Amino acid sequence: MTTRSLGRSGYGWRAWSLQLANEIGHDLAELIATAERDGGIIIAPAPIHKLGSFMEVEADISSCAHLLSDTRAILQVPALAATRQQASTYLRRHDRGWSLPAPITLGKPLYLTGLAVTYIATVELLPLLSRVGAPVFVSREADEHAKELIKGNELLQRCSRCFS
Repeated sequence: MTTRSLGRSGYGWRAWSLQLANEIGHDLAELIATAERDGGIIIAPAPIHKLGSFMEVEADISSCAHLLSDTRAILQVPALAATRQQASTYLRRHDRGWSLPAPITLGKPLYLTGLAVTYIATVELLPLLSRVGAPVFVSREADEHAKELIKGNELLQRCSRCFS
């Protein structure tokens, strides 16, 4: 998968961004500001919780809901149809989904949260995202995590062949 890491500069912040960052964290707020600026979509499992709430309080993301899609929406992309069945069960169990997910369309940049990277890698869709035909962006930390997940999966597959 070709991804581009997002650094900490060049983000298009709006007035509500700082308040949102205090509620959901700076990384996700930066993804939202960048997706808004570039006309992209954020892939983020639902719900998003307030920082410090121990996952008990959902964050108010209504100001940016039009930018959010979930990992389950990726299964609707025709290029990934072959893997739809096996991945669907896992993603439905772990990602509640947004009531009105932003449609994932060809050419529209995709911004993945760290949790989205984990879920997508678990169902082995991460390397297939290049088939979507859209640039995929992740934070630097999520990019490093994704590479480690892919390496770990490849190692696990090699080990299982050795012992079978």
